[in-house]
Amino acid sequence: MLYAPVRMFKLSLPKSVGNEARVTGSNTSSMTKSTEGDVVVWTVQLQGSVLGEYELNVTYEIKKKFDTASMQEVAVAELRLLDVFQETGYIGIKKKESLIVVPEVSEGLELIDVQELPEGLRRSLPYEAYKYVSHPYGMSLSVRKQELADVLDTIINLMHLETEISRDGKATSKCLWLVQSKNRQLSLIHI
Repeated sequence: MLYAPVRMFKLSLPKSVGNEARVTGSNTSSMTKSTEGDVVVWTVQLQGSVLGEYELNVTYEIKKKFDTASMQEVAVAELRLLDVFQETGYIGIKKKESLIVVPEVSEGLELIDVQELPEGLRRSLPYEAYKYVSHPYGMSLSVRKQELADVLDTIINLMHLETEISRDGKATSKCLWLVQSKNRQLSLIHI
């Protein structure tokens, strides 16, 4: 907010994510949402007027079942701040470790380093970040679930082997193993 203090923000999201979205910001007094056609409009009232930068975070989760067979396309919903001349926004993409996510199409978005995100968004530990300075912007992601790998029962974390050969040609070896076992108390080792 450059020239006049503001006490209220209005933002719109597509209905597919707008009802489940979570909106947070500092010094808010109330938040209401209403449905207008195929968008959900959030109205955020502040306790006092703000001038300058203000961080308003909108988060939502795409709840979808992904399989290991093929990539599925997911669209990132465009958030619009209403009744403003210009806005700058950031998008942080967070994923579960079991998913492979590949950005496919991005229009009007600039890939940035995660450390460039505002602190409130950076705290959620996204793996990829984007910035937009104008509308429209859009992005689609291809998502697939990774196949689960079997967990090993026994792992040798460290092995140290020393072999000494005497003058008469006899070899003497010492071996040290640091073994981690998931469910075995004893292990049989063949040398």
